[in-house]
Amino acid sequence: MNKRVKLAFSAIFGGAFLIGGMSAFVGALMQQNSARSPQASLSDAEVHLIGMVAAFHCHVKTGSIERQAGLERLGELMQSGGIDPRLLENNTVQTVGWELSQRLDANCSSSGFDETAEIQRLASAQQR
Repeated sequence: MNKRVKLAFSAIFGGAFLIGGMSAFVGALMQQNSARSPQASLSDAEVHLIGMVAAFHCHVKTGSIERQAGLERLGELMQSGGIDPRLLENNTVQTVGWELSQRLDANCSSSGFDETAEIQRLASAQQR
């Protein structure tokens, strides 16, 4: 066989193995990095409030409640649950609540997934 043909075959197969090896290496590093990602440290009150904020956004989006009436109802629920209204000022509560609302079903329910685990996952992703 011609030396140029051998060199071409070597370059093609060597490059393919190099690319495959590097992609496996990068994938392993990314998986290791995601396993070490920090967990959000949300209080039970924050997790509960995020669920309520998500339901609020969902109900307003579906038109089952007007925004102002929804805010009033959210305030009532917070007061009856003893949740500090200042928690609503927390950017994580607002952002994760909105993101979670996008995952709720047509009835604004979290059936089909673990809401608390999803809230923690979304909060952890936001902290990165």
